[in-house]
Amino acid sequence: MGEKYPQSHLAADARLRIGTCYYNAKQYSQAIKAYEKFLTAHSSDPLVPDALYGIQWSYYQMGKYQKAVESSRKFVKRYPHSPLSAGVQYRIGEHYYHRKKYPRAQREFKDLTAKYPKSPLVGDALYWTAWCYFKERKYNEALVQFREVVVKYSRRDLAAKASFWMGTTYYKLREYDQAINVYNTFVEDFPGHKLEADARFNKAMAYKRLGLDMEAHQAYEAVMEHYPQTDMAFKAQMRIGYLLQDRHEWSEALEEFRKITVNAPAGFAAEAQFWRGDIFQSRKQYKNAIREFLKVADSYPSSQRWAITALARIAELHERNGHFESAIGIYKRIARSAKDSRWKKSAQARIKLIKGKLATLEAPPPVAPETGGEK
Repeated sequence: MGEKYPQSHLAADARLRIGTCYYNAKQYSQAIKAYEKFLTAHSSDPLVPDALYGIQWSYYQMGKYQKAVESSRKFVKRYPHSPLSAGVQYRIGEHYYHRKKYPRAQREFKDLTAKYPKSPLVGDALYWTAWCYFKERKYNEALVQFREVVVKYSRRDLAAKASFWMGTTYYKLREYDQAINVYNTFVEDFPGHKLEADARFNKAMAYKRLGLDMEAHQAYEAVMEHYPQTDMAFKAQMRIGYLLQDRHEWSEALEEFRKITVNAPAGFAAEAQFWRGDIFQSRKQYKNAIREFLKVADSYPSSQRWAITALARIAELHERNGHFESAIGIYKRIARSAKDSRWKKSAQARIKLIKGKLATLEAPPPVAPETGGEK
């Protein structure tokens, strides 16, 4: 229509829609050409901002980020009062954040809050500014920003996320008491939130860091109670096993890990089975340790980290007890089954070393040369 009826009041809208159709069809190069054609034919039309907006988004979708940012900057400069400008400015900050250019991203987000203080994106800009500080390990600055989000946007999900990360920031600062307080507030203020399980789990870790093992134990049990049969519950149960190990409550730890092997997915079960072997080894019950470690490799071969580590422990125990042929057999199994080339090379090197030792042990003693006596 734009070509046949160039004087029609609908021509500009038709040309713009061509660009939009290409964009929606993910034909971004064609979209840019259509938008640029619109700009040439209708340079003073009120729809010009929409065409420029489409161009910068097309560049983003094509992965041509430098051109996208350049187009975005031109848009914001040319149309500072456009209802689209805050979103364009936000996208610039987001671009730098995802490329880990955190100081630059901070500046862009702060420009948004300064230039568009009434935009609904201000809260998001503050939140991601906090994340920039967090990524740079500037935790005190991150706290200030997260707290501002919580105070100003208390009814948004953004406040819930900021509250959770406030707790985690305190944890990073090793201010564990403060972290616990924030996590407790989070659970009370945002019940049922998708981060609630993480908040409860992190609270337990903070108790552990404070040396309050019984409180940590209870907090981990609360995770298991509120989120049964979830990954977070199995992680909490594993941590309870660690706590029992630390307290040398061996029988209780063995039982806790046994429960995990029965109920948990393979990844958790393999780790729990490994720690059963580790407990027996630490108690110098080597036959039991070898039996438990073998269960890891036999039952969970796909969990390479634990299966191969368990086999390595068995081989080491065989070496320690002088069972060198058995150790070689286990190292050969590692060399066959390990997917990581470093494990294979390590096992092969160990085999070579043991064989060298055995050859030395089995070699006959040197014979002294005969010396002729005087006649």
